[in-house]
Amino acid sequence: VSPEDIRQQALGDCWMVSALSLLAERPNLLAAVMPTRTVNAAGAYQARLCHNGEWRTLLMDDSFPCVKPPHAMQGVPAFAYALRRQLWVALLEKAFAKLHG
Repeated sequence: VSPEDIRQQALGDCWMVSALSLLAERPNLLAAVMPTRTVNAAGAYQARLCHNGEWRTLLMDDSFPCVKPPHAMQGVPAFAYALRRQLWVALLEKAFAKLHG
């Protein structure tokens, strides 16, 4: 896990990407907000986010919209993601979107 792995995509959420970069440098904090740390065959993952002073556990699947950049061999997630096939960035962004509707 490294801050340099994180990529911002279609959303203008650089503030979120900055916060995720901080989590990448603090493994203990990342573990606290991402209880599901391994690839899950069921495709179900949990994230814990604080909303209005209350910690909430959110359940997400591992479906992410992807786009294929011009001249690329394969697609990439349309929203924030991490290099080296890490799911935590996309999952936390998805959890935040789910929390805020």
